[in-house]
Amino acid sequence: MTTFDGLRYDCQGRGEFVLVAAGNTTVQARFKKRGRVAVTSGVAITEGPDSTKVEISLGVDSGGPVLVVSGAVISPPSLGYEDSNVIVVSTSGSDSGPFRIAYKSSTLSIFVRAYPSFGRYLNLNVGLPQALRDLGTVGLLGSADNDPTNDWMMSNGTVLSIPPSRSERVGLTSLNYCLDNWCVDDVASSLFTYYEQNYDFSFFSGCNDLDKEVVDISVPPLEAVTFCGVDEACLVDFIEGGQDVAKETLVETAKLDAVFTTGSLVANPATIPVDQSVNVALSIDVSTTNDVSVDEFALYRVDSVTGEQNGESKVLVLADDNEVGVFTGSINVFSTEAGEAFGFRAIPVIGGEEAPTSPLAILRLVTVRSFSAESGIADNDNETGLCPEPCDDGNLCTIDFCLNSVCRTAPVACEIGQKCDPFSGRCQDIENLVPCVAVIDEWNNRAYNSEWATFRQRFPQRPFCLLVPNSSIQTLPNGFARDTVNNPDGIDRTVAFTVNRDNGIAASASDWLSICGLDSLTPENVDFVGLFVDDSGSMRVATVAASLGVFEGEMADRGVEIRRVVNSAERYIDPFLTNLAPENVA
Repeated sequence: MTTFDGLRYDCQGRGEFVLVAAGNTTVQARFKKRGRVAVTSGVAITEGPDSTKVEISLGVDSGGPVLVVSGAVISPPSLGYEDSNVIVVSTSGSDSGPFRIAYKSSTLSIFVRAYPSFGRYLNLNVGLPQALRDLGTVGLLGSADNDPTNDWMMSNGTVLSIPPSRSERVGLTSLNYCLDNWCVDDVASSLFTYYEQNYDFSFFSGCNDLDKEVVDISVPPLEAVTFCGVDEACLVDFIEGGQDVAKETLVETAKLDAVFTTGSLVANPATIPVDQSVNVALSIDVSTTNDVSVDEFALYRVDSVTGEQNGESKVLVLADDNEVGVFTGSINVFSTEAGEAFGFRAIPVIGGEEAPTSPLAILRLVTVRSFSAESGIADNDNETGLCPEPCDDGNLCTIDFCLNSVCRTAPVACEIGQKCDPFSGRCQDIENLVPCVAVIDEWNNRAYNSEWATFRQRFPQRPFCLLVPNSSIQTLPNGFARDTVNNPDGIDRTVAFTVNRDNGIAASASDWLSICGLDSLTPENVDFVGLFVDDSGSMRVATVAASLGVFEGEMADRGVEIRRVVNSAERYIDPFLTNLAPENVA
C-alpha cells in the first residue's frame, strides 16, 4: 500500500477498511486473506447521502468483478453506469475490466484492475482532487499534504508515530495500526452491499481476528532476494505467493512510481536497473501557482524510510530556465541492490532564501526505485532506433545511448560537490577524487601504517601514486599494495613504481602521467592533482626536474591544476591529509 504522500506499508488484515475520508467523501476497501497476506477484494465509494454509491468487488462464488450502484447489481459489469453524479466504464469493454470510476463534480477517480492470480484480487489507484486534499484527509492512504511522515493517524486525525524500520511496516506493527484505527467494525458504517446469499458483514469482517500471523522476511530465501532485492512488499508476496505474484507487485509498483506526482515532483525515469549509471531528470511544475514567485528549488537527499535529511548540503538545484514555472535538473543515480529507493526533499527558494515551511515544499520518500534484472522491469537502455554497433565510447564518465541510429553520449550528471570518478564511472565527493602523486626516493624503510590507515579512512577513493627515483622501493604501508581490500568499491587506486633520476636531462625523463594511470583525467571529472616532490636530502627537486617539467606541461594541456604539497621530513603521506580542492581549502 502506498499513501498519497508516498509512504509504503502493508495492511495484512481481513475486513473492510477506510482508505480515505475527506468531508462527505469516503472510500472503503475490502481485504481478504490468502494465507498470511491480505489482498484487496472490493472497493466502495460515496460522496455523501445524496450522491451515487458505487462498489466494485469480487464475488465470493463467481470470483469475477461485480459492479453495484446504489445497492443494485449492474450485470454484466461491462455495461458500466452513468448518471449526473458519476460515470463507471470498463476501459477494455470486458466484464473483467479494468474499470474507471469518476465522480463528475469533485473529479475523484478510482481505477480498479482485477488480477486472476493468487485466488483473484483487485489493485486500486485513487486519484484525489485538490479540493479534497484541501479539506484534509484521514484513512489508510494518509494525510495527502505532501508530508509522508504524518500519514499514520487515529480516526480523529491525531498523528501516530511511524515505525522507523521497513520490516515493521510490513509486519505485526502495521497490521495492528490498520485494525485498531481503520477497520469498519459495524455494518451500519460499511459502504458495501451484501448481494450474495449467506455472505453478510460478519462473513467479511475481521476487525477482531485473533490470528495475526504475518510473513517473516528477516531471513528471506536467496531466490526471493535475487528477484526482489530489499523491496519488502515484494519479498512478502514472493514468500507467500511465489515469483509470479511478486512480479505483479513490482509491475504495479513501477506503474505507480511512474505516475506518482507528490507536489508535482516528477522523476524520469522513476525506475532504474541495478548496477547501471542512470541520469534521472527531475522536475517540479508550479506553473499554476500564481501567488508565489519561486527563484529555484533546492533538493536534498532524504532517508527513504524515515524522511530524515541526509547531510546538510543540497545536492541539486532545479532551475526554471525557460521561465514557464517548470523547474528542472538532472542527477545521476546508481543503485547497488534491487528495491533500493532514493528520496528527495525539494525546498523552494523565494526572494533569495530557502522556504522550508512553504506549501510548495515537497518531501518524496521514493522518487526513484531500482529493480533487478530478473524482474524484467526498468530495462533502461535509452535507445531509440538501432545502431550498427553497441554504443560505448570507452569513457566510464559518459552514458552511451543510441538515438536515431546514431551513437551519442551524455556526461554523468553528478550532484553538487561531486564529480565522476574516471576509475568507476560513479559520482564521488570532489575531495575523494583528487589524485595524489608522491615522488620520493627513500623514507628510512618506515612503513607509515597509521598514516596510511588515516588517509584511507578520510579519503576512501582518493588515488595515490608513489613514484620512487631509485632502483628499488622500500617498505610500503599495510594495505597499500592490496588497496581493494580497504576500498569500498573494490577498485585498486594505489600504484608504486620506480622512475628515473633524470637530473634535468630531457631524454631521461619519465612519463609520470602514464605511469600513474592518469591518462583519463579531464577537467570534467578531475580539476586538480596533488603533488609532493621530496626535497630533503638524498634527492632534490632538481633530481627529477625533467620529469616534473613534462608532468606539469601535460597537466596544463589538459586544464588540470597541480596543487603542490610539501614536507621536509620524508613523510610522503602526511602532506596529503588535507583538502586539495581549491574551493574546500580555508
